[in-house]
Amino acid sequence: MKNSELKLKHLRGFNTIDVLLMFLFVFNLAFVFLPEILRTRVLIGFIGFFVFFRDQKSFIPRQLVNLILLICLGLIIILLTTIFNNNLDPRFIGNSVQNIIYIFGAYYLVKRLNFDYLILIKVLVIAIFAHNLLALIMFWNISLLDFFWSFQHTGGNFENAFENTVEFGTRFIGLGIGSFFSGGMISSIGIILSAYLISVVPNKKKIWFFTFFFLAITSVFIARIAYLSILISVLYLIYAYFKKGNIANLPKILFIIILLSLPVVLFIYFNLDSLLKLSSFNHAFELLINVFSSGNLKTESTDVVKEMLIFPSELKTIIIGDAKFYDDDGSFYMSTDVGYSRLLFYFGIPGTISYFLIQIYISYLILKVNVKGSLFNSIIYLLLLLLFIGNIKGLLDFNWLMFLFFWIVVKNSYNFKNEAFSYN
Repeated sequence: MKNSELKLKHLRGFNTIDVLLMFLFVFNLAFVFLPEILRTRVLIGFIGFFVFFRDQKSFIPRQLVNLILLICLGLIIILLTTIFNNNLDPRFIGNSVQNIIYIFGAYYLVKRLNFDYLILIKVLVIAIFAHNLLALIMFWNISLLDFFWSFQHTGGNFENAFENTVEFGTRFIGLGIGSFFSGGMISSIGIILSAYLISVVPNKKKIWFFTFFFLAITSVFIARIAYLSILISVLYLIYAYFKKGNIANLPKILFIIILLSLPVVLFIYFNLDSLLKLSSFNHAFELLINVFSSGNLKTESTDVVKEMLIFPSELKTIIIGDAKFYDDDGSFYMSTDVGYSRLLFYFGIPGTISYFLIQIYISYLILKVNVKGSLFNSIIYLLLLLLFIGNIKGLLDFNWLMFLFFWIVVKNSYNFKNEAFSYN
């Protein structure tokens, strides 16, 4: 019995520890019994650093050298804007150093999963599913939420938002960076990747359909950016089934989606009056409520984004930035939360380009080794689309995610080029 269980575990390719480590890597918790800088992603990175050099000894893949050089390019631009403006704002210096640490943390996790990208995606989706399930439970059980957050650091700005959100019950609060905009973006990644699993995994599709549906519902209660990922994921699924020639199965897929959605739609229909009294429902579905009530496809936050979408007008700022990310009172420089605006005001157009180069470079490597026109290529394009649209709302990057895919590309390029990314 024990031997068969071990064999089954091996066939599955991952275990509970793998999911837990992925959870800690993705949601980047900061425990109160450690300095706040030692978040879980950094701790896993330190482990990965020693594991990598133990495994590779003196061998350094050229792709890794290129990746670190891109990070150093960003550091050089940061140094130039710091000197030119005579102002040190260490936000991006720390971010660059952390990225190097995260690369090795990603190596450790991918090595544990035997450099299998399909298993990696499954573990990622399961970790995000577990987080959203926990966020749902904590929303209904405030004492449990308080318990989990008693072990975590909270910054001043986040603590105020956290207390207001809990008091008025406007949205789900997750762990680590799994709340508000960053949590919504991570959930959006989970939605897109679960759609990919539906399209490529030959069996147990019902499990991934349920996962997709659950993530779609819970994600909008974390942040409404999830609507974008739901839309592009549904369009992707339709595209995937046409591409694979499974058009005959498309009605079946649509039927399953409708079947899963029907209980939710009926529940909302028969309880609409009481639901409209709930802050969480109004916040999550504000977009749809506005569409049906006034015909306007907008929310309060979209109006705020329009006001914050500002760009430098001085040539010096456009070229080299102002070297300011925060004002002296801790608020955002130029009072903008828009990703592109914050990047441009900090280190200009060259720095903004360098900020995205890491993700673009890894995407290039993936597209280069993968079979042209594969479904995984489509997912990479969709993730880049989500990244560039998401930065209109707030500042974010998907470096941590791309580092995970990066090591599979490196492994494949040195060991079995012709079989790289063969699951399509």
